[in-house]
Amino acid sequence: MTMVVRAIDLGFGNTKFITASVDGKIECSHFPSLAVLAPGEKGVVDLVGKRKTVCVPVRGVWYEVGYDVEQAASAFKARPRHERYIETAEYMALTAGALRYMGCMTIDLLVVGLPVSEYLAKRKDLEKLLKKEPIPIGGGDAVTIKEVLVLAQPHGALFDYLRQHGEATGIRETRNLVVDVGYRTFDWLTTEGLKVYPNMSYSVSLGVSQ
Repeated sequence: MTMVVRAIDLGFGNTKFITASVDGKIECSHFPSLAVLAPGEKGVVDLVGKRKTVCVPVRGVWYEVGYDVEQAASAFKARPRHERYIETAEYMALTAGALRYMGCMTIDLLVVGLPVSEYLAKRKDLEKLLKKEPIPIGGGDAVTIKEVLVLAQPHGALFDYLRQHGEATGIRETRNLVVDVGYRTFDWLTTEGLKVYPNMSYSVSLGVSQ
């Protein structure tokens, strides 16, 4: 039986996720990291008809997320931009939306990320949050996540570079600097091969939104 492995990069600006992985080919998608309160599961049909969004429940409250979510937002687009992001209802709504677009009811391994400065302190909390119980995604469905792997966000780029270019790059024997300029945080990761230098890696709140 083939294991189902998926990834979500839930940034402050965009939610990126894997929709399929077949024979080494990875298909991805993304939508704005914006969760708008909805009146119920069916959302709202506005002046231009049904939007390309989904409605998901979080703690008894419905949120609209997805590709056209900015059409549902008011002129003031509130986005959480703080270090307790993973504790917010918006974070779980965006996660649920990504899971719904994936279309998998059971995921054997879900890979997610955290800013470098928050990685050690919040890694275990994020693992427990996503594995605690099935995550409702609307329509009476819920996704079961068996295992969660949390990475410092720039680490994924290092692995992807190795995957694309192979061992011939010598990346496992070199000193590497990976820079991730995100919406809220500016992250950097220093490694020797794939081993991280913690005291030479960090992130600050100076992303593109600043």
